[in-house]
Amino acid sequence: MSEDLHLASECSKELRKVTHFKQEGIRIMQNIPLLLSRTLMSLLFLVSGAMKFIFAAQTAGFFAQLGLPAPHLMVYLIGAGEIAGGAALLAGYRTGIVATLFALWCIATGLVSHLGDPIALLKNVGLAGGLIALTLATRSSVVFHGRWAERAAVKIKTE
Repeated sequence: MSEDLHLASECSKELRKVTHFKQEGIRIMQNIPLLLSRTLMSLLFLVSGAMKFIFAAQTAGFFAQLGLPAPHLMVYLIGAGEIAGGAALLAGYRTGIVATLFALWCIATGLVSHLGDPIALLKNVGLAGGLIALTLATRSSVVFHGRWAERAAVKIKTE
């Protein structure tokens, strides 16, 4: 009888392991679209920031036409912010905060520089919507927006 109970206990443990791995696999597969979204959004900001540095004089001229103060300084500040934020999105670091800031940034830049171009303005508004969706990612998903130490702790708990 004791041997039967032991065998039943071992079977139960194995079943729990299989169930855990199946649930973990499903969770990861459900979050792949969020990971892809985060990656694609980050590329936009990484490239845009880099282009500001590459074409600094032309971008400063455009900023001057918009009436922005210190256009040359703004080129470098905005470019650095876009690269830093894009890298944070790509790495999944503080995704909710970065995505929220970029959503506000997209709306602001749309209103400042694309008001005369409805398609470009709607592009920025649509990007803001996608970025807001990224803020809804859960703490246990592939799109993790906690501290790196918390990410390691979550990984250890699931192994």
